[in-house]
Amino acid sequence: MKGSGYLRLVCALAFAVVLFSETGLAGISITTPTGCVSVYPGDSITRAVRVDVDYSGWYEIYVTSDIDVRPGSWVGYISESEPKYVYFTIRAPVDVIDDYFSVTFTLYDFDGQYVDDTTMCVHVSRYGEAAASVTDFAFGAEEYYEEDGYIVIPLYVKNTGSVDVTVEFLADYTDVRFTKTSVFVRAGDEEKVLAKVPSTDDLPSSITFYAYGNGVRKEVKVRLTSDTVEKAVELQVPDEITLNEGVTYVPVKITNYGDTKIEVTPKLKDAPFGVRSFAESVTLYPKQTATVNMIVRARDVLQTGKRVARVCLLDDAQVPLVCKYVVLDIPAPKAKDANITVVDGEKLVEIVINNGAKEYDNVVVDVEAPKGWLVRVEPSDILDIPAYETVEVKVYFAPSGDAESGLATVVVRAPDGTVLAKKTVNLDKSELTGFAVLGSFSPVWAIVGIIILALLFALFSKGGTSGDENIEKLKAEITKK
Repeated sequence: MKGSGYLRLVCALAFAVVLFSETGLAGISITTPTGCVSVYPGDSITRAVRVDVDYSGWYEIYVTSDIDVRPGSWVGYISESEPKYVYFTIRAPVDVIDDYFSVTFTLYDFDGQYVDDTTMCVHVSRYGEAAASVTDFAFGAEEYYEEDGYIVIPLYVKNTGSVDVTVEFLADYTDVRFTKTSVFVRAGDEEKVLAKVPSTDDLPSSITFYAYGNGVRKEVKVRLTSDTVEKAVELQVPDEITLNEGVTYVPVKITNYGDTKIEVTPKLKDAPFGVRSFAESVTLYPKQTATVNMIVRARDVLQTGKRVARVCLLDDAQVPLVCKYVVLDIPAPKAKDANITVVDGEKLVEIVINNGAKEYDNVVVDVEAPKGWLVRVEPSDILDIPAYETVEVKVYFAPSGDAESGLATVVVRAPDGTVLAKKTVNLDKSELTGFAVLGSFSPVWAIVGIIILALLFALFSKGGTSGDENIEKLKAEITKK
């Protein structure tokens, strides 16, 4: 029996060796903790997925989730000699608190065969972690040259952000070979990598290269043919653009100084999440100038305040011909319309504030009311408003005996002077339960009172008339009045 047990073990090991030799090892693992990752409502986090494979080749990661994940898939070359780190940005819903979501990353080979998968847990909580540090980098290509039957294209990455970043490279042409598929770039430093393309008759007219790191993706298009026409284009756009609540029309002035006709489209690039632009393409003949209105819309933005972006002119191949940096002034979401009701003899004004990505401490609720009105603010007239959280302010108005009707103003103001909400309220204590007869003195009521007293004195002073008759006559006289 003991010998047969060893025999079964040896057979199992042999089978495992055969299975390994046929399928190889390929795995996908997430670098975040095995427990749930906590994030604020409306916030975004970036996480890396590490991929180890036994055979070098092209692979795809497909994302399945009930929460917003970008990009939704990734395709790239993975070497068996070093792991691949692919970054995905996960955004939590704005209106969800204390809920759990799952994100599944599935690895396929280039033939579409399933390899492996892993699942990440995301907990949307008011006690989540802050957004990752800002990551940004410049990506470009230098002049290419030919060497040993290859066209060599030097690519560079300059880390302009505040954190170190690992940048990975891709291309839309399968025969591209990189000297490094990824580089580690410290904040403020610059790294280079060479892209080699076989010089054949099937060489495309252009190749687009992609750089991806920590949720940021950049691209550059390199033209490989010499039949491109020299273009000289000037772009004029405001240095600072203040975005409105709906859409903002940005005038873009374009001048064609070249010697050939061009077709360009203004496009806003590097803008924060939620800010998009729309514009029609324009055709310009040599020495012609035109102004195009670019429509910019900010909806459900995560980053408010002043942000740097670029306005670029894209040619028919969607390649930027010229760009200009602009400052986007993105206002915080405005407070919703106040809900005004009457509760237990008090006028209640409810104001809902959601300040987006800006966090404010010591926010003051300032109330100005007419004389004689008692004001109560809940939860307090000094508030802390966290980023991405909704805060409700309740202001109660109760009239005293000498209260005067008029207008009251409620202003919610941040320490830097920013007005987060403002509401004007009409106060009329006659509409409040129990205060209709406690208004200020009116001459009309005085005259009516004198008439009633006079009638009573006259009627009751007449002899021979019963009390009931006097009362009936009094009612008739009052009715006439």
